[in-house]
Amino acid sequence: IVGRVLAEDGRPLAGIAVTRLDPLTQLDSAVLATSAADGRFEFDLLAPRRFDHAGPEGPILHFRGRGRAAVVVPLGRSGPLDWNSRPRIDLGVVWLPPGVTLRGRVRDARGAPLAGLHVTAVEALALARDGQCRSNERNDLLATTTSGADGSFTLPGAIASAAAIVVEEPGWTTAIVSPVTADTPIECVLARTGFVRGVTITAPGEPLSARVHFVDELRNHCEVDSGLDGRFSLTRPSLARGRLWATRHDDESAAPDLHALPW
Repeated sequence: IVGRVLAEDGRPLAGIAVTRLDPLTQLDSAVLATSAADGRFEFDLLAPRRFDHAGPEGPILHFRGRGRAAVVVPLGRSGPLDWNSRPRIDLGVVWLPPGVTLRGRVRDARGAPLAGLHVTAVEALALARDGQCRSNERNDLLATTTSGADGSFTLPGAIASAAAIVVEEPGWTTAIVSPVTADTPIECVLARTGFVRGVTITAPGEPLSARVHFVDELRNHCEVDSGLDGRFSLTRPSLARGRLWATRHDDESAAPDLHALPW
């Protein structure tokens, strides 16, 4: 894997650490490479095994450095990866805009601190565009950390302006605070909602892997795939009443119109 890290004005950035980000845990691997004085980096990456959680776009690289916003780059974004041919992948230029360190606190509705929760900072405009933590026009801006025992967190590598803080934990509501800057006092409040659990089966009673949908009265929608044994578990998006249904993977047309559901 080769490439070059540059600032927004074209200056090479030295000392930028490159790690691999696990999409499930949001944790980084050991440092794979550090950019040189000219901003260039090069390293070997072990091809993922079949059961490796690489994500739909292949392994994800995380670029982080002092005073810079952290950026993630999925290797498979430019096309399918043929690991058997020992490819040399040139990422070209990875742009890192200015970044800041954000500080805040995670708590429940009663004020009790919530420890060990994943805290991420993304670009607020991208979050507002489609409701998900996705990309800007160059690369994905994503900084991650975990709340401490007292619920506090320190998050370096956030974009310097118009950042959004997202805190997620299974069984709890998702807290989004946006937009925030380095001077914003950040309080992230989550409420426990619990889970919806069950099993999807065919008419004769055989387990079936399917797409399970849940929508509540507030029109919050979430979905999950049940396992080969038909079992599923998803976090309720709120405490409001909801409807649950399942569709076969080969028949998504059976899903109802979310906006037309009566209550």
